[in-house]
Amino acid sequence: MKGENRFEGYNVGISVNGLEDMGGVNFKMITEDDMKKYHFPNLEVAFTFYNWYARMNGFSARKSKVRRNKHKEVVQQNFVCYRQGFREDRFQNNKIRKREARADTRCGCEANCVVHVDNHNQRWYIRYINNVHNHNFVEQEFISFLSGHRGMDDDDILQMHSFRKSGIRTSQIFGSFAGQAGGYQNLTFSVQNMYNEVDKERRSKGTDSRAALSYLRSLKNDDPTLFWKHTVDKEGRLEHLFWCDGRSQIDYKLFGDVLAFDATYKKNRYLCPVVVFSGVNHHNQTIVFGIAIVANEIEDTYVWLLETFLEAMQGKMPISVITDGDLAMRNAIRRVFPKAHHRLCAWHLARNATCNVKNPRFTALFKKCMLFDYEIVDFERKWNEMVKECGVEDNPWVLDMYEKKDMWATAHIRGKFFGGFRTTSRCEGLHAKIGQFVNYRNNLTEFLQHFNQCSEYLRFKELEADFSSMHGDRVLQTEFHKLEKSASKLYTKNMFFLFRSILQRSSVVKVISCKQTATCYIYIVTKYCKSGSEWHVSYWPSSMEIKCSCLRMESIGIPCDHIISVMVYLNMVELPKCLVLERWTQNAKDSINYSSQEQSNGWDSMTVCRYKSLNQRCRDVNSFVCKFPEAYAETLELLNGHYARVKQKYGLQPDEGIVLEDRNDRFLQNPLKANTKGRGRRGSTKHQIKRKRRRGHCGLCGIVGHNKQTCTGLTNRRKQLDESGSTDNDDDDDDDDDDDNDDDYRGPNH
Repeated sequence: MKGENRFEGYNVGISVNGLEDMGGVNFKMITEDDMKKYHFPNLEVAFTFYNWYARMNGFSARKSKVRRNKHKEVVQQNFVCYRQGFREDRFQNNKIRKREARADTRCGCEANCVVHVDNHNQRWYIRYINNVHNHNFVEQEFISFLSGHRGMDDDDILQMHSFRKSGIRTSQIFGSFAGQAGGYQNLTFSVQNMYNEVDKERRSKGTDSRAALSYLRSLKNDDPTLFWKHTVDKEGRLEHLFWCDGRSQIDYKLFGDVLAFDATYKKNRYLCPVVVFSGVNHHNQTIVFGIAIVANEIEDTYVWLLETFLEAMQGKMPISVITDGDLAMRNAIRRVFPKAHHRLCAWHLARNATCNVKNPRFTALFKKCMLFDYEIVDFERKWNEMVKECGVEDNPWVLDMYEKKDMWATAHIRGKFFGGFRTTSRCEGLHAKIGQFVNYRNNLTEFLQHFNQCSEYLRFKELEADFSSMHGDRVLQTEFHKLEKSASKLYTKNMFFLFRSILQRSSVVKVISCKQTATCYIYIVTKYCKSGSEWHVSYWPSSMEIKCSCLRMESIGIPCDHIISVMVYLNMVELPKCLVLERWTQNAKDSINYSSQEQSNGWDSMTVCRYKSLNQRCRDVNSFVCKFPEAYAETLELLNGHYARVKQKYGLQPDEGIVLEDRNDRFLQNPLKANTKGRGRRGSTKHQIKRKRRRGHCGLCGIVGHNKQTCTGLTNRRKQLDESGSTDNDDDDDDDDDDDNDDDYRGPNH
């Protein structure tokens, strides 16, 4: 009996240990006797070998019956043709179907291959093979559509997940694979196989909430200062989650004087609102301080969120906060940030003015009252004139806005630092950028991964702006060369351009008189041909301090044209320190050392150079060597040998001390789908008007209540197509997963 289980041709046979050995086999010309000369290290390699033979000869294989020994170990496996056997009657004659049946491809083909394991050397060999088929073979241009030849190997799966972490949609990744393979026809898998692998990977991680927290723990191993906090509801479901990395905490330490936050929607599978805390850096670019996923938008939720944010930022309070005016947000800010200046978004207020007072004239006048730099007396006069002209003295919304004028009117906000923020449009722009990386199909783990990619992109843009600011000298364009040059050495590029525009406007501002007091000089300035408007600029020579009655310096941190006109009048050639806000300068981050964190999160320049050089050289070798079988075998042998030597010499150091799951999270469940407030219809106040959901209708008969997949007229429609000459494609895909579309859904901005 043992003699039957021994491969007699082992000594003269051909060893096949993987795909690299199959590259030199001519499967088109191989005979049955030749195939019996090959032996394999395991069952999977044996099946891959036979399936490649099937691919080159117009069919596909699948695994069938096995034999086991007394130890329940598989010792023999039967590989059969994909058309072996017949479809069962219960599937063939099923009268109640939810979808159209697949074409029947089984025809009782008896072609098969039996592989057996050698008891002495544990090698697998082909014991019997029958190559007689009772059907036509599939042409090579269609061979990749057979289910047996559609599948992703480990390298393809790894590359796909790497692309997905960068926010690239699955359908786009499929196109990238096609480009690498030289065309879609050369791919060994379909886009549906990719969707199936994505679903398999999601299911393998347990609950989504646990996987998300495990991902955050893995990040903390590279960034010990990473902070996150979450809450769980009564049913054990993840409720709220807030996190921020070490870089965000440093950015808030430097630029956290102004904080904007707003909720965006439809950025994850559970439709939970995503709250982004953002600000502006020294380049006047949007930066992210932290992000949260919340289950609802009630006041208590925002209180928890703001308190958690303060905890992450070591208790530092912002000077100013800007939101869209949501009542729950407003009340939470009063409770957690009682001393912060709260400004309402000008864009949202203008939209609400249009909705609540349906008078275009009122909206235009209201915008002037809101945005123009009036004196308080002038604001009161303009407001009374507007109310009287439009007849809205008793309008509740108008009365409410007047009571809140210190939260939106420039005249009343003047002197409070908002860093140039007047609207949450920066938040809207950030949400649009986030939408390029995440979408409503992403689970929590994918959202975290993709948002990290978005953060890295924003930080790359900051690095790009750093280089642009420091590299080269600005070209001077005004008549005030010395002042302009002084500013170009201090400010970042973007802020210098803003200062230069103010410098140019100062040419129409002139000093008309001066009053001297015991401590300072007060210069009265006015604009050319505008004698009705005057501003007072105070100058203290002893301390080189300059202030203007317009308070724009205090509001945005850049000298106003009135101050600059006095500086020109006094022949100053440099900006005094009192007029240079550190947060807008090139040296804003000099006190922070990023070196250790930067090195831990990326490659150094030498490693990048080596990788690019080696990668390009390997591509050149691949494109040439794969055309010649002998050169392919030689190159593969050299690479395998060299890689083994390098791996043995330098070794692979496993990660130590990494804890990816906490005991308390073992029973954590996924969050429920949230019922978000949303923005409402365009032209309505927030949350007042709900969009009516349109009921879907059938694409075949047009009747509401079902779709074309469940339409009772589907069978008749199929018959009509058949009679007109249309035929269904023969598809032997055994995968029951529905086709999926990974196109990004771009929800409304808020």
